[in-house]
Amino acid sequence: MVRYLCDRVAVVYLGEIVELQESADLFAAPAHPYTRALIAAVPDVRRRQALAEPIGGEIPDPFAVLTGCRFATRCPLVEAACHSPQSMRPTSPTGLVRCWKAPATA
Repeated sequence: MVRYLCDRVAVVYLGEIVELQESADLFAAPAHPYTRALIAAVPDVRRRQALAEPIGGEIPDPFAVLTGCRFATRCPLVEAACHSPQSMRPTSPTGLVRCWKAPATA
């Protein structure tokens, strides 16, 4: 529904925006690992395996303030740098992502 009803989408994980994109751009090329996992979790009868694998890792305490990426405990791409504070970076003229590994615009 989001794809068809919204012009711009903010993806939030544990109360923090991790990606902000135009709807078409977000669904065409999600930049944050959490966004990719959410989109992959949507059942689709056209895929061979209609149900995706659940997001793995440990769900952090939502009341504990984490340093760095809040998705780091569940992210398949996690590295040491992910535990440092992350700022929003541009991914397109109108898009932003909070992941240092996501492709950014020059």
